[in-house]
Amino acid sequence: GRNGWPVSFCVSTGLFAGKVDPAKMEPIWRFMMSFVKEGEMAPGDHRDWDAIRAWATELNAALAGA
Repeated sequence: GRNGWPVSFCVSTGLFAGKVDPAKMEPIWRFMMSFVKEGEMAPGDHRDWDAIRAWATELNAALAGA
């Protein structure tokens, strides 16, 4: 690569919902998020572990063939 840096490339991108835990937020964020009652920004664990595992399996196969 340029300037001696290794060349990198993107094999796969996975975007997933996460976990919203108000107890771990700074007070201002906790206040702002207190108005969110539904959806992926509402408090709770919104991670889809089956989807994450499926993506990880695909990523593993892609890296093995890279």
